[in-house]
Amino acid sequence: MKSLHHQKRYQQGATFIEILISIFVLAIGLLGQVMLQSKAMNSTFDSSQRSQAMWLAQEVVERIRVNSIGLEKGYYIEAINQYNNGCKKQTKPSKMCSDYSDNSGKTSGSNCNSEELAYFDAWELMCGYDNNTRSNLSDTLASLTAEITCDNGTKTTNCPSGLYHVEVSWNTSFNKKISSQNKNYKNLTGKVMIVVNL
Repeated sequence: MKSLHHQKRYQQGATFIEILISIFVLAIGLLGQVMLQSKAMNSTFDSSQRSQAMWLAQEVVERIRVNSIGLEKGYYIEAINQYNNGCKKQTKPSKMCSDYSDNSGKTSGSNCNSEELAYFDAWELMCGYDNNTRSNLSDTLASLTAEITCDNGTKTTNCPSGLYHVEVSWNTSFNKKISSQNKNYKNLTGKVMIVVNL
């Protein structure tokens, strides 16, 4: 006679619910990794833009130190304001004050007075050369502007204290959401400033 006693069966393998939960947990982890990578890339790009802007501000200061007469007479303030409006409609200076390379080879620069040098410096820093390369900062910094002011906030050439502010600002390339409906975005502006005693 057969025994009515049934043997206990032990479950082997994973159930469908366990597999779904595992996939869900894995998906959340991967999504978190993607978000972290995206944030890191934005931070790296922002840091790169700040480095470019800091380089520009420092370069303006160094060129002003070399051509202090250009600052005293207001040429740098005028020239930088001219190229703040963008380089597409602006022509390059009448004299190129340093050697440069164009598509045909090296071209020697001209001897320049303080006004010509100030306009050349502003054009070279803000616009760059037209040699089919990304040689200007407006290629990497959107809505790039630079400004030279006296420490009291005026755009004067006669700064009693001798302290000048060189400020560079730009629109950052990424937007931050300011509404939960994905409709309104705000451009952020980056700024760097150097105070120099001339």
